[in-house]
Amino acid sequence: MEFHVSPWGKDSDSGSAEHPFYSLGRAQAAAKDYAGKEAVTLWLHEGTYRLTETLVFGPADGGTENTAVTYRAWEGSRVYLTGSSLLENLLWEPWRDGIYAAPVDLGGKEIDQLFVNGQLMDRARFPNRNDDASGMPGFTYFSGELPRERAVELKPETDEMSFPRTAPEGAYFNPETFSKRPWKRPEEAVVHTFQGMNWGTLQFRLREVDRKNSILWFGEGGTQIGCWTCPTPALVNEKSRFYIENVFEELDTPGEWYYDDDAKVLYLYPLPGVDLQNARVEIPVLKNIITVRGSQREPVKNLHFSGISFRHTLTTYFEIYDVPSNGDWALYRGGALSFEGTAHCGVDNCVFTDMGGNAIFFSGYSRDNHVQNSYFARLGDSAVCIVGSYAATNGKQKNFAYQCSVSNCRMHHLGLYGKQSAGVFIAVSSHITVAHCHIHHVPRAAICINDGFCGGHTIEYNRIHDTCLETSDHGPFNSWGRSVYYCSSHSHGGGLKDRPPVCHHAGNALQYSPYTTVIRGNYFKDLHGWGIDLDDGSTNYHIYNNVCVGISIKLRDGSYRTVENNIFYKGANAPSFHMGHTDNHDIYRRNIVVMETGHAVPEHDADFQPNVHNGAVYELHRPPMSGPWFLENDHNLFWSDCGVFKAKASVYTPDGVCAWTAFNFESWREMGYDLHSQFADPMLAEPEKGDFRVRPDSPAIKLGFVNFPMDQFGPEGNVPEPLEDREEL
Repeated sequence: MEFHVSPWGKDSDSGSAEHPFYSLGRAQAAAKDYAGKEAVTLWLHEGTYRLTETLVFGPADGGTENTAVTYRAWEGSRVYLTGSSLLENLLWEPWRDGIYAAPVDLGGKEIDQLFVNGQLMDRARFPNRNDDASGMPGFTYFSGELPRERAVELKPETDEMSFPRTAPEGAYFNPETFSKRPWKRPEEAVVHTFQGMNWGTLQFRLREVDRKNSILWFGEGGTQIGCWTCPTPALVNEKSRFYIENVFEELDTPGEWYYDDDAKVLYLYPLPGVDLQNARVEIPVLKNIITVRGSQREPVKNLHFSGISFRHTLTTYFEIYDVPSNGDWALYRGGALSFEGTAHCGVDNCVFTDMGGNAIFFSGYSRDNHVQNSYFARLGDSAVCIVGSYAATNGKQKNFAYQCSVSNCRMHHLGLYGKQSAGVFIAVSSHITVAHCHIHHVPRAAICINDGFCGGHTIEYNRIHDTCLETSDHGPFNSWGRSVYYCSSHSHGGGLKDRPPVCHHAGNALQYSPYTTVIRGNYFKDLHGWGIDLDDGSTNYHIYNNVCVGISIKLRDGSYRTVENNIFYKGANAPSFHMGHTDNHDIYRRNIVVMETGHAVPEHDADFQPNVHNGAVYELHRPPMSGPWFLENDHNLFWSDCGVFKAKASVYTPDGVCAWTAFNFESWREMGYDLHSQFADPMLAEPEKGDFRVRPDSPAIKLGFVNFPMDQFGPEGNVPEPLEDREEL
C-alpha cells in the first residue's frame, strides 16, 4: 500500500500520487488501517513540513518483518521535517546602532534559538563570540570557586539540602574583566560554564549578579554532568571558562538577537549583507519532532524513516537529566527523533542538522534497531544515543538495548551546548555495533561506552579525528567500567603521601561484563587525549588492527584487555597503564609504538603537555601490589627519535608512596617484560600519506605483526550531505 504527502496536498483527498495528503498526521492515520497486514510506504514529496506538535507513533503504527511501514522521501526530492515556525511578515525598523526591531507576538511560545536564512544567530551574550582555531569561541574565566559555606553565609536560603550531588551556588567573577553594563533582567540570562576539570559544561539560569561581592549566583541547572559521588564534576573555579547569554544590554554585535517577551519585540543585529525584509526567519518550537513509543511487552516494530532531512529543535539542557549508569555522563532522554520500546526500526539516508539537543535517542527496550547512511552536523548535544535503564532491567524485564547498530554515517560539529557529548553514546546496552563512521570536530569523545553492562560491542572501521576540541582528558574513544569490582579507593585514592596505597584483586569482573567488546580496524588521529581510553575499570576488551596517530592508549584498572597488532604513532602520551589490578589478565603484544619528543598539544588539556613523555614508549602508574602488570607482554616493536628505549613507571617506595622511575631496556626486561621485543625502525610504508603498513623487511614482521588494510576506514559509499535550501521550501 502506498500513500503520498505533499505541502500542496489536502487532508481531505485520497492520498494518491495525484491527490496527496497535506499532513503527516493524516498519512499516519491512513497507514494504520494497513500496518501489520501489508507493507506500507508513505511517500513525502518535496517541501518543508513544519510540525506544530510532536508526531507520536505507537505499536499500531509499526509493521512486521515482511510488512514494514516506511516514511520515505520521494526519489530526488528535498524533504525537510522541521520543528520550527516561520516568522512571516515581520515589520523590521531600525532601532539603533545597526540593530533592527520588529513586533512579534509568539503567543507564549518558548524561544531560545533564531535562524536567519538557515544560519543560527547568537542570543545577546557576554563575552561576544570569537570564532578562532581553538574551537572555544567567546569564553572568559571565573576568578575562583565559591565555597558552599561562604554561599550559605551570604545567602542562607541556598542551603536547601546538602548532599553529594549538590550543584554549586555560584562563582566569583573578575570585576575588572566582567561586563560593566547594568543588567535589568539578569534572571532571564543563562550561564554556560565548563566545570573546573574541563570534562564538560554545566548550564544554569542566572539568579543574580552580586557586584558588591563579585559573585554570579546560579539558579536552576547544573544537572548536565554525572558522576557526582565526589565534588569534582560540579567544580566551578578559576579554570572554568564561561559565557552568559540572553542579556538585552549585551546586544552589540552582528549576528546577535534578543526577544523582549514583555514588549513582544524581536531585536536583531543582522550579519553584513543580510536583507532583513526578504530574510527567512525561523524559531524552533519543538523539543522532539517524532517520538516512537512502545514497550517490551508491546514494542513498535519495523517502522522506518528514509531520505528525510530533520532540523530545528529547541535546546534541552534545562530538561530533566538522569545518570544512566556509573560513567561520567548525565543526559536528557530524548532527541529530534526518539525511540523507546522498539524493535527492528531504522533510520536510513537521513540528515540531521541544527538541533538544540540530541538528534536520535534509543531509550529503554531496544532490539535490532539501526541507523545507517546518515549525516549529522551542528547539534546541541550528541548524534546517536543508545541507552537502556538499569532500574527497569530486572528478571524478565529487559529494558536495555541489544544488537543495534550505527553504520556508514558522518558526524561533525556536535555539542554546540553540551560539551559532554559524542557522535555515538552507549549505556546499559549490549552488542551494539558502530562501524564505518566518519566522526570529527567534536568537543569530547567521538564514541563513548558509559559502562561495562554485559559488553559485546563492536567498534570497527571508523575514521575519527579532531576530538576533545574543547575538553580535557579522554580522546576519540572512551569507556568506563565502574562495576561490582571497581573500587574508587584503588583507582583514585592510593599512592598519595597522605593516604596508604590501596590495591585489589581484579575479581571475577567477567561476571558483570561476560561478552568481549571488540575495537578493530579503526583510524584515530588527534593532537592530544588518549586514542583509546579504557577508563576506570573497563573490562573484557579485544583491541587490534587500529591506527592511532598523535595519540595512543590508556588502560586504567579493570581486567581482561587484550591489545595486539596496533600502531601507536607519535602519541601525545605513551601507551599507558594505570592503577593495575592484581591478576588482571591483560595482554599487550605485537604492537608498534613510535614516539616523538617534540609533540605540541592544545593549552586547554592539562593532561597532555609538550614533551611530558620525553620519548618514553610506556607510562605505567601504580602497578599491582603483587604479581606482574600483564598476563603477557612481549613481541612489541618500539621506536623513538630520542634513539633509545625508555619506559616511565611509578613504583612503590618502602613508605608506600609511588615515585616515578625511568627504565632502560635492560632494567625493563629484568622485571620480565618485553623479553623478545625490539627497539628498531618499524619501516612504515608512507605514514605521511596515511599508509602505516610495514615493509616486508620490517623487524615487526619477524615479531609477528601482521599488516592490515588501510583503505577500509570510514564510510563505504556515499553519505547524504545537507542540500542547499531552495527559497520556495
